[in-house]
Amino acid sequence: MTRRQPEAGYALLAALVVTALAAVFAATGVAAVLARQHVSAADRRGARAAALERRALAVACLQARRGSWASGGSIAGGPGGDERWRVTWSPISGQAASAWPRFDVGVEAVSGVARRSLEAVVELRREAFACGQVVAGDAEFAAPAIVSGSGLYCGGSVRGREWVSFSSADGVPDTDGVHGDVWPSQGVHALGGIWARGVESHDGSVAFPEDTDTHTAGNVVWRAVSSPTPDWMETIGDWADDPGGALDAGVLRLDRVPAARSEGAGRPPCAGFVFWLPAGDPPVRVAGVRPPGWCPVLVVSGADLILGDPSTDTSYAGAAVALGRVDVDGSTSLEGSLYAGSLMVAASFTLTVPPTWRVRPLVGLVDPVIDAIGTATSAGN
Repeated sequence: MTRRQPEAGYALLAALVVTALAAVFAATGVAAVLARQHVSAADRRGARAAALERRALAVACLQARRGSWASGGSIAGGPGGDERWRVTWSPISGQAASAWPRFDVGVEAVSGVARRSLEAVVELRREAFACGQVVAGDAEFAAPAIVSGSGLYCGGSVRGREWVSFSSADGVPDTDGVHGDVWPSQGVHALGGIWARGVESHDGSVAFPEDTDTHTAGNVVWRAVSSPTPDWMETIGDWADDPGGALDAGVLRLDRVPAARSEGAGRPPCAGFVFWLPAGDPPVRVAGVRPPGWCPVLVVSGADLILGDPSTDTSYAGAAVALGRVDVDGSTSLEGSLYAGSLMVAASFTLTVPPTWRVRPLVGLVDPVIDAIGTATSAGN
């Protein structure tokens, strides 16, 4: 009987071992591929949750710009299915009446098993160009102008300074309630010159010591003078209300605008109206009296604007923004703010910036600023 060679047995064993190792390596390779696919899918979900988180915070801040953050609230949304987000906000207590409103904000975003959350503090500031009385170019006065609670901030030159006077809106004489950190007392601040009765006021003698102009050392008027951005103008154009019969024959009659707006358009009734006025020749005139307690009105023009009517008084709360020239053509009283590309005051004009202007959000003029972001947390990715 022939004995089997040992080498043949060893060869068979080696073949079995190689086959087994190959199977192990193949299984390991498949597992590695599957693991990489799982990690890649988790990464995609995590990235998607992070994108939803950013989107959620942006949408919530847009609601703040619409004037919806007067108190606490929440908003939720998302593509649907297993992707969703939610934002909550609540006012921080103990804030001074002269400070910007601050809110605690919580954001949660989910994409499949991936979850992200963060906490932030958002401060509701005012668009810089709408803080007090701001004129981007030149300002000329030929009639009495009384400014309360603010200075007059001008990016050009001021003529007719003798017609401008200041009064307090909070019982503290001569206090600049808008840029008091820069100018403690109210005054006219211009990047150009300031003329009174045809004489440059800082040429030889200082008739108005609180004023600053191109002849004044340390002139920082640029801090208070800015202009609306194209993005802001486009956004306001999209948000504008239909004035209906209140706009007739080139005149916006404020007394024909309802005392409060109805629900809708993503903002509460108390936030007020926004009117985008068409360019025309002559420009649209804003006239009429809105009684105290009626909701504010923001009028915006991409061109020129006329305030007041020589035959009647004009009075309202809110703001006026015009990229072109603003002519005060009739006795006008505005509680709020004024931005003008240039300004001509030919009739009595009163601008009052109330002490509480920072804590009274006005639709379209709210500028949410993320002041602090807490530690973000994530899970499932």
